[in-house]
Amino acid sequence: MAKGELLHGRTIDIRVYELQEGLIEVEGTLRDERFKPYVMYSTGVVSDGGVVHDLVISLVIEVPAMRIVDLEVKMPVAPMEECREVGQALRGLVGAEIKPGFTSVIKKRFGGTRGCLHLNNLLLAMSSAAIQGMWTYFSARRMKDEGVKIPRGNIEMVVNSCRMWREDGPLVERIRRRLDEEEKG
Repeated sequence: MAKGELLHGRTIDIRVYELQEGLIEVEGTLRDERFKPYVMYSTGVVSDGGVVHDLVISLVIEVPAMRIVDLEVKMPVAPMEECREVGQALRGLVGAEIKPGFTSVIKKRFGGTRGCLHLNNLLLAMSSAAIQGMWTYFSARRMKDEGVKIPRGNIEMVVNSCRMWREDGPLVERIRRRLDEEEKG
């Protein structure tokens, strides 16, 4: 497809770190950049372009429960000062678990006028990356010590999340069979 002149770019970057036994940190950044002069509709201010959003969320998550034990929001660049107030409201997620239904929790607590679309989009992207990071956490430990197994419940959290992970599909059947064999020893 032909590309015209670049107007806007959004970058979402998510990294997962092992902090200590049983804890991972998921850090997500959302950055919006405009490459042409524009008017900020909310203020009427004309800008030559540049970064409009630079938002960072850090989640400390207890594994395998996937419980959020700490959360921090930083906004190095936000279009309005009021945006920063919304970021602090996300601290209400401390204690929540990333599991089926997490998307609904975010939408219910922080959707619409209760939150920020940009932060919500970043959180939702971070939640699926957190699951991938948790699996890497357990598989890396397993390679060091054959006694470490991926908890069954953590596989179940992605069942029916897409076609490949459908409950009656070959992938889920194969993984459940392997988990049953590991449990039998």
